[in-house]
Amino acid sequence: MHRRKWVLAACVVATASFVGPAAADDLATCRAGKGDSDVVAAACTAVITTGRLRAKELAEAHLNRGLARADNKAAIADYSEAIRLAPELVAAYVDRGVTYHGMGSYEHAVRDFLKAVELNPRLAIAWGDLGVTYSMMRDWNHAIEALTKAIALDPVDPVNLNNRCYAHNMTRAYDEAIKDCSKALELDPKYTLAFVGRGNGYWNKRDYDHAIENYSYAIALDPKRVGTWMARGAAKTNKGVLDAAITDYGEAIKLDPTRAQAWNGRCWARVIKGQAPAELGFAMADCNKALELQTNDAAIFDSRALVYLKLGKYDDAIADYDKALALDPTMATSLYGRGIAKNLKESGDAAGKQDIADAKRQTLTIADEMARYGVTPAIVPTSGRKP
Repeated sequence: MHRRKWVLAACVVATASFVGPAAADDLATCRAGKGDSDVVAAACTAVITTGRLRAKELAEAHLNRGLARADNKAAIADYSEAIRLAPELVAAYVDRGVTYHGMGSYEHAVRDFLKAVELNPRLAIAWGDLGVTYSMMRDWNHAIEALTKAIALDPVDPVNLNNRCYAHNMTRAYDEAIKDCSKALELDPKYTLAFVGRGNGYWNKRDYDHAIENYSYAIALDPKRVGTWMARGAAKTNKGVLDAAITDYGEAIKLDPTRAQAWNGRCWARVIKGQAPAELGFAMADCNKALELQTNDAAIFDSRALVYLKLGKYDDAIADYDKALALDPTMATSLYGRGIAKNLKESGDAAGKQDIADAKRQTLTIADEMARYGVTPAIVPTSGRKP
């Protein structure tokens, strides 16, 4: 969920006039707030230090200097001084909230945005920024509520619709998410993130064809966005188009070789593709790279465990499944896979049977799911060794 690529909308105040004999050039530069930020900040400082401005005009100068400052703490100091001088200055609350958001101080940001909408309930920008901040806090219901108000006030802004689409996806309201992103795309047919959001909605509904279609539109608009390549790779993996999935993950890796989940995604696509030794070797290399980049991810251990299982290296498979389950005890694929590995290592192993039973209690369809990955009680390892 983004507000103009995660930059929240800021309020700029252009004062009608500053009272006092401040230098005309400094006055104009500070008031306009355009051009080199250092020049703007210096001009505002010159205006402020005359000591001849009334409270409202002085507050507005602090506000505009805050917008020009690169240092967040200095900007917040200016916004806070503007609020002290003019407590009714709505823009100061919005801009301080934007700065707090950028610093990750979401609770402070929420307080400022709430104050802004208290002073001006019809300020769509503040409602939208409030919704984005609630989303960062994973407070999805309040996010949707705030974004709904923003949309009601400004129904032609596709950004708020896209952000609510994201929140709906996170609350599993997938049809509502698809509607919101579709509306955003009506308003802006080249809105990359809305294609991604709509693709996510379809992906969550297991409509992988439409998910792939939307991710493909997004990639055409922004081919350097790593996450979209990964999302399309995941959709193709779930659809069973594994060679195409491997290619997509490869593109993601080219763009960002440090993205552990891209390496893991390609590992997973390769390991479920079949039992050819060469493919399993490539899968192992991908999983090892993923673990080199991220050492505490249950999904990566789960993927590598399946490689070991298909290679007939049951002790190694069990060890990786143990690590996965230590990180995520609810991972049904690891429970089931460990149970299979234990039974293949020692026929009739009681602990293995228990793992399989526990996995089925967690996910009723786990046996069918694992069978699609080539994992059954009768799996024959690539080594050709009899289980």
